[in-house]
Amino acid sequence: MGIAYFFVFEFFATLLFPGVDLPITILVTLIPGVVVALLYYLFTVAMPRTGGDYVWTSRVLGAPLGFMTNLVLTFTWMASMATAVAWGISYGIIPMTAALGMVENNSGLLSLATTLAMPNNAFMLTAALIILFIVPIMLGTRTAFRVMWLMFAISLIGALVTVVAFLSAPNATFVANFNRLSGMEYQTAITKAALPLGFAAGATLTGSIFTMTNFLGFFSSAYFSGEVKRVQRSQVLAMFGSLFFLMVIAFLIYGSAYYSAGSDFLNAISLLYVTGTGYTLPAVPTLNFLVAFASPNPAVIVLSGFALLATGLGGATLFAFVCVRNLFAWSFDRVMPTALTRLDSRRGSPNYAVAVILVAAVLLTGVYYYTSFFTYYVFATLNLFIVFTMVSIAAILFPYKLKSVFESAPAVVRKKVGSIPFITILGIIGVIVNVYFGWATAQPAISPPPSGSILVQYISYATVPLTVIAGLVIYGISYAVRKRQGIVLGAAFKEIPPE
Repeated sequence: MGIAYFFVFEFFATLLFPGVDLPITILVTLIPGVVVALLYYLFTVAMPRTGGDYVWTSRVLGAPLGFMTNLVLTFTWMASMATAVAWGISYGIIPMTAALGMVENNSGLLSLATTLAMPNNAFMLTAALIILFIVPIMLGTRTAFRVMWLMFAISLIGALVTVVAFLSAPNATFVANFNRLSGMEYQTAITKAALPLGFAAGATLTGSIFTMTNFLGFFSSAYFSGEVKRVQRSQVLAMFGSLFFLMVIAFLIYGSAYYSAGSDFLNAISLLYVTGTGYTLPAVPTLNFLVAFASPNPAVIVLSGFALLATGLGGATLFAFVCVRNLFAWSFDRVMPTALTRLDSRRGSPNYAVAVILVAAVLLTGVYYYTSFFTYYVFATLNLFIVFTMVSIAAILFPYKLKSVFESAPAVVRKKVGSIPFITILGIIGVIVNVYFGWATAQPAISPPPSGSILVQYISYATVPLTVIAGLVIYGISYAVRKRQGIVLGAAFKEIPPE
């Protein structure tokens, strides 16, 4: 899960929703988080198969909708690989280098930060790191998991060091350091932004999308549940354990930043950065950069910056791991070429599928740095809420469309409230919650529009519907090709894949 992404999402949330109360957003997102976790848990226990929601939705809602749903998720994760590592550079390493240059009064480090920010340099570094952190999947599951554990440990250490640094610096200390080091004045920054002071209920409710977005990792274990032992027990730990663990981390990060920097200042500095009104800091005001004013200690700055980089690198490995499993599941059902199911004879890794994901990730990294397409990265979050809505609809129908599978599932899946299956009730709640969060996600993207040419803006707005359409078209083409080969593609979806 993206521990250090809270450093960045604080900046996004305060920019787009000034007045947001970030600690309260954690409580707001608890309900949808638990609903989604319960849905994925019950489906995983009922049908523990590689491919996660692809298996459930394709068997309940039909193959075209199931494939489309999972393609939307897979495209989102492939785009997120590029974004995760790029953010590690843009919001982690570059602000870290700039902060070190600022507190050490070192023009060489400030110049290095500028050099790293150049598109060609940033692209080459990001692409190299993506390759480096996807290749371990070819070396086997254990190697990939060791990489993710290592990145998790670095992220956690850096996040906790950042929290301690903020908590050790009362607001007066932060103000004094900011006024001394920044070339700006704390109170003047708040005054120039001219934003309403304090918190607003509306901004807090809608701004919860960024906290919810950062929680969207807890369901990842569903996509390789066919490779997991003792599914009922392990998925409780994976989904609910990670969800509540991250809630604690979020409270610590947001609460400590409010204690030291102050919520009004965080709202103001985000706005001043984007407008350029009197903003003289050498980097974007993410929390891992602002911590330099709480503790101008090089060790703190480095650990905080590397926490964000490690979060991105671990995320790239995870996203690739999940995407590979999805491609494998599509290929197993013959929606995609069966070559994607071939396993390495020594390590059992689907290397063809890994290679496809690796190439796609590098290409999308180029899109990230050389176009303004990712200005509308909110499409990724909106895609996920579409997926959750489709899973919720599948949950409503599951006990009735796959009655035999439901009745043979473990007791926890078959629970009822009166005569109505609990999973059906959860599905109804899930549709309501996820449709709302999908709507809330689109609000800051609609006004103002994405930056760039008119063509880029239209493409940005069309990303979500085009992805949905692409899923249906690809399935249709596959159906026609298989029919020519004498294969009835839909027949495979009448059965649950073997474990």
